[in-house]
Amino acid sequence: MAAFVMWGARKLGRRHISQIGVSILGAMASNAVQILIASWLVFGQAAWLIAPLFLAMGLITGTALGIFAEHFAARSTWFALASGKPAAETWSSSEMGPGREGTVGAAGVSTHRRKGRRFTAQAEKAAAGRAARRLRFEGLFSPFAAAFSGAVLAAAFLFENNLVIKLAMFVIFIAAVIFAGKRFSFGTMLVVSAGIVIANLLVPSGRVLFKVGPLAVTQFALVEGFLKALTFEGLMLISKASIMPSLRLPGMLGGIVASAFLYYDRIIEYKGTVRAASLAADADAMMRAVWENENLGRAGLADSPAKDSTLATASKSTSSAGTVKGNLPLILASAAIALVSLLV
Repeated sequence: MAAFVMWGARKLGRRHISQIGVSILGAMASNAVQILIASWLVFGQAAWLIAPLFLAMGLITGTALGIFAEHFAARSTWFALASGKPAAETWSSSEMGPGREGTVGAAGVSTHRRKGRRFTAQAEKAAAGRAARRLRFEGLFSPFAAAFSGAVLAAAFLFENNLVIKLAMFVIFIAAVIFAGKRFSFGTMLVVSAGIVIANLLVPSGRVLFKVGPLAVTQFALVEGFLKALTFEGLMLISKASIMPSLRLPGMLGGIVASAFLYYDRIIEYKGTVRAASLAADADAMMRAVWENENLGRAGLADSPAKDSTLATASKSTSSAGTVKGNLPLILASAAIALVSLLV
């Protein structure tokens, strides 16, 4: 919804609406939709208690992001290259932060190098393990089969109210994310879940278990908050596991969604570092690295059409053999889990 509002504002407003205005409109639309969804799925009646603060934060963050976008678009080498415009100005030493130096690449645009190792050996090993699991997962299942199975499980999980079954499905979703080679953080999951539970406790319901200062922890509100936290995080996990970057949807909108999945996947696995002290320059370096890697891959395929055809045929044959064997068991297993959750 926010993307459509921002696209419409940019399209209709043209030169009359700056990126700051576009960002504010997008933030407000996004927050309004989130409040409506949260009132049903996550926070319940407490959503309306936090709505004014939430919308105010959206206004502040939308303005800040718009200011950043104006600055970033004017200086970003990635944005200039991707838009087919002349190279932007290089980042200053203060913008690049300590320990960085700017150089001029072959294309005449600014590149940056960070002193020291970017990744520890342990992080590199973990990234290599995720990449191997992802390749194996994508070789076993087609994007459509994975997305369909994920949608079936998500629907069953959403309407499941039995806490034990919901916990069991949640564990299965975590295993699916790991098996699919996707990245996620237990720490972030716990913080978000705690926030959802606390928000639900703001509307007391049921027997009072204990009090923390002025906050009364009631039984029904606590269980309801825990269930909603499980639901939210579970849906995030299964969507992360089941949506592949190679998923293709029909039409122009489908192409945009597919590109968003692809770039999100590449950004998550980016091996550089984005620091607060040099946020704009680091974000530019990250986006340029992702963009150039994609372009190099396409150029490599275009330079050797005969070889590409042979490789594509072999890859398609191998992938088909894997997905024919993997798709049906995946769909059947997903349907069985969903059926058990509905019947028990």
